[in-house]
Amino acid sequence: MNAILVSSNVVLIAILSVVFLKERMSWQRVAGILIAFAGVVLVTFNRGFQLGGSIDLLGCAFSLLAALCFALYTILGKRLVGRNDPLLVTALALLAGALLLGAVTSGLVGLSSLRRAGGQAWWLMILLGVSMIGFAYPAWFETLKKLPASRASVFVYLTPVFAVILSFLILDERFSWVFYLGAALVLAGVALSSSRR
Repeated sequence: MNAILVSSNVVLIAILSVVFLKERMSWQRVAGILIAFAGVVLVTFNRGFQLGGSIDLLGCAFSLLAALCFALYTILGKRLVGRNDPLLVTALALLAGALLLGAVTSGLVGLSSLRRAGGQAWWLMILLGVSMIGFAYPAWFETLKKLPASRASVFVYLTPVFAVILSFLILDERFSWVFYLGAALVLAGVALSSSRR
């Protein structure tokens, strides 16, 4: 459920880009976003739908808040990269985030937790920094510089598709026909919404 709520960030970006960036939304882009979102739902539940159990309302609220924060981050980033280098925007955004997260983390778990993390955790953090922070975020802002935010954001829906494929290749996990249907919908939605027409 939370994965679906977080994935609503693309819908929020589309809405906010119309309001704050004055972007035009074609019917192809709206349809593409909705089709890709349906695909994300199927990819997320590719092992079967489990509707039982209680829903954690606080967790759902935080998931929606995370989606909204990413949407605002994208809209603000789109404005900033119009007059600044994408690498500079990335560096400043990550520096501000690191300072805030460092303050919150030290208050909640203490700095001693960093010393107990172990070598493997540190190597994984370095890998995360090089791959995601060092490449993905600058690439994201470079994309925002060249494309409308609502058009660029739909590519975010490819994330769960790649995650499931990597879990198959690296962790040898299996997935059902529902995944293939969902992945096809995501690809179709991305193609439709990124159309120039």
